[in-house]
Amino acid sequence: MNKYIAYYKRDADFEEPRKMISANYFFSAWVPVEVLTAGSLEDVYRKMQADVWSPNGEMRDFIKILKLTHTSMSIGDVIYSIKDDKFYNVHTFGFSELLLTRPV
Repeated sequence: MNKYIAYYKRDADFEEPRKMISANYFFSAWVPVEVLTAGSLEDVYRKMQADVWSPNGEMRDFIKILKLTHTSMSIGDVIYSIKDDKFYNVHTFGFSELLLTRPV
């Protein structure tokens, strides 16, 4: 089991994500939503579906407070693996590592 942080994109466009973005852009456009323990990236994705983590709409108000538009993890959202210190894009099928560039 590993600890992860689920990040949701503020303006969800549900487009396939890029491979590299600036850290400044990432931390302004994605919001940390949940810290959770899971066995894999797929497990994080499953646990962050609305019917699992908000089956009765419990998280709707929280999502509104964060100024987000979606409850379920979707394409374009990001999972951070604390153990591996890596960010992963959520794709239509699977995941890819997201590299954050630092300002010079």
